[in-house]
Amino acid sequence: MYNDEKFTPEESHSHFTSENGKSSFGVVGVSGIECENQQLKWAEDNDPFDGHSHIDFNGLTKGEIEKKAKFLKSVAMKRGWLYKRSG
Repeated sequence: MYNDEKFTPEESHSHFTSENGKSSFGVVGVSGIECENQQLKWAEDNDPFDGHSHIDFNGLTKGEIEKKAKFLKSVAMKRGWLYKRSG
């Protein structure tokens, strides 16, 4: 995950694809508040790069993880693409 205070959606897409040699259709996002509303902790850990963040699912059962991840995905998809590559 990328901190939006350090990367625009386009910059995060470019960084992800160039650093990892991976392809990606684009960028969606969730907010810290949306994570906290699901009782999920999140943090900017700056590892392996400045601006890297993560959501902490530790201590949850597989079912709890799936439920919370599904909710966050639905929020992100409802918001829509923050950046979508052309072509």
